[in-house]
Amino acid sequence: MADPSNDVELHERTQSKASKNVEAQTQDKKRDSDEEVESQESIRKKLRSLIRSDRIDMCLKLFFVVLSIPWLISTIFFAMFDTKCIVFEQASVINCSQGFFIANPRHWVFAWLLMSIISSFLLILIVFLNCNRINYQTEKAKKIWRKGYAGSLIFLLLTSLVYYVIRIYSTRSETTGVSISILVFLWPPVIVLVICCLNYLPRPHWTKTSLPRYTLEWWKDCLTKNSNFFIYWLALVVFFVEITCKAGAIMLDVAHDVAPLIQNKFPDESGQFRGVMVIVIGFRLAFHLRVLSFFWQKLFHGEKDLFSEPHTNLVEEPFVQKQCNEHIKTAHLDEIICT
Repeated sequence: MADPSNDVELHERTQSKASKNVEAQTQDKKRDSDEEVESQESIRKKLRSLIRSDRIDMCLKLFFVVLSIPWLISTIFFAMFDTKCIVFEQASVINCSQGFFIANPRHWVFAWLLMSIISSFLLILIVFLNCNRINYQTEKAKKIWRKGYAGSLIFLLLTSLVYYVIRIYSTRSETTGVSISILVFLWPPVIVLVICCLNYLPRPHWTKTSLPRYTLEWWKDCLTKNSNFFIYWLALVVFFVEITCKAGAIMLDVAHDVAPLIQNKFPDESGQFRGVMVIVIGFRLAFHLRVLSFFWQKLFHGEKDLFSEPHTNLVEEPFVQKQCNEHIKTAHLDEIICT
């Protein structure tokens, strides 16, 4: 006859073994999940470090510099073609049939719009990747919605978008490039994003190098240390030229018989809306003049917060001078410790 105590002991051993197996499986699953989380975090860290690496940063800056050359050329061609369309045909570049000294001028208009939008996002990406190096005022940028300047700029932007929607809708039956129309509509909000980004970017300072001047090593060291300086001024100059051409074309559009222009674009039965269209064109001009004013002030007052009234400094002390002071304090402490 079997001993009951042996059965109980065997049952307990079986239960303990089963519980140990369950615990081992649970630990294995937990270990696998932890390893998976760690691998995902390591992948994210590697991607983040790769994106923020100096090589990627220099590649983006080099691409921005190379793109700026055809961007500037296409901007000048656009201004000339737009002026000819306004003077001789009273039409925009979207539905203009005027000849030009280069073949397919609309292709240059499309290239200008596309390169301007790409360069704008590229500049924002460069600023984001270098926000710590260039002392970008992130905390102040988060409070942009409190600024009256920004609110009025958004209002003028929305009014300008209304104008572009009306113009595109009124010429929908003509031979209009859909791609150009979309880019024309997207260009103003992209420019506003660039302005909001650049406003809280203090002016980078030139960093000197101790290497012998005008040697190959000296040029490499200057370009490496002052890449943000070159990108900053290149972006401001090209954007200033672009907005100047755009604002000049709009002023010519407004000055060149606004009433007949409105009358030709809309049928007689919509005459009651012509006054409204004149007002909308005025707001559109005010928007581009506001954008032009921002880049003009940013050229000479790069260290100011242009959204504040009155304009205050973005930082209490220049970033480079602050770094120098910290370096001097550290060296002085080292001397005290050594003595």
